[in-house]
Amino acid sequence: MARTSDTADYMVTQCQACGMLNVIPREYSEGRVCADCSGGPLMPMGYAILQERPTSRVTVQVDVERDQLDRLIDDVAAVNETVDGIIQKIGKIKEG
Repeated sequence: MARTSDTADYMVTQCQACGMLNVIPREYSEGRVCADCSGGPLMPMGYAILQERPTSRVTVQVDVERDQLDRLIDDVAAVNETVDGIIQKIGKIKEG
């Protein structure tokens, strides 16, 4: 299929096995299989332009209640004390 525009970076194809439309990057159109049924072949239908660019970064915001954070800090401190005690006992065993 001849390219109709320099702005069309994607190709619309239709799976001949299940009929699902697949939008794939134009430069990688050969050898693709259907994303829905993993079959094919994919028949070109035309070119497409994405309205928005695909997201390359995802930002995640985590809200933690203060009491949960305080409990976690206390748990980490308790583990740290336990490890320090074990290290001291191992040191005494090595000495004596």
